[in-house]
Amino acid sequence: SPYRQQNVSLTYNGLNNYQIFSNTSIEFDTIPNDSLYLLDCKITMQQNDTRSFTVQAEGTNSDGDLGIKGSLSFTNRHIFHGAEVFQLSLKAGLEAQTIKLEETDGSVFNTKEIGVSGSLLFPRFISPIPFRNFARDYQPTTSLTLGLNTQIRYYYSRYIATASISYDWKNSKRYLHTLTPIYLNTVKISN
Repeated sequence: SPYRQQNVSLTYNGLNNYQIFSNTSIEFDTIPNDSLYLLDCKITMQQNDTRSFTVQAEGTNSDGDLGIKGSLSFTNRHIFHGAEVFQLSLKAGLEAQTIKLEETDGSVFNTKEIGVSGSLLFPRFISPIPFRNFARDYQPTTSLTLGLNTQIRYYYSRYIATASISYDWKNSKRYLHTLTPIYLNTVKISN
């Protein structure tokens, strides 16, 4: 087909949509002794690490209450061998909230938080309707997420559970659209 810069840009965007590749380059070269002026196209992709672990630690200051938080994440960028991204994260934190001295049990940290979340990202729409041309032009993704978080404070405990399904697509470099047909959130508070 005739060379078009738009097709090259769509190819770059489509390949960069897969998190399994860390670097992509497209090079063109003329074919010698060709009266039709054809180009030879060479696409080079550098594979990202398929699995990775991330450890984070941070200090917090929430309205003068100091605390520490940490998280551990595992990512698999090719879990079903179709460039799907699975991520599992664990997080925990402690905070020293200011409360009346006679109500404390003697520990410095009186607020605890622990949570787990998981997500699965598909580099296409998961739908009963095929979107072939749409997939080529808009780099769609489908995201499934689940999460559970527990916060234990001096006066109450709170349990939060979330689940969602969302669809993302781009119609240009500047615009990203998100449609979330399912978003469930429940909060349970106990004394």
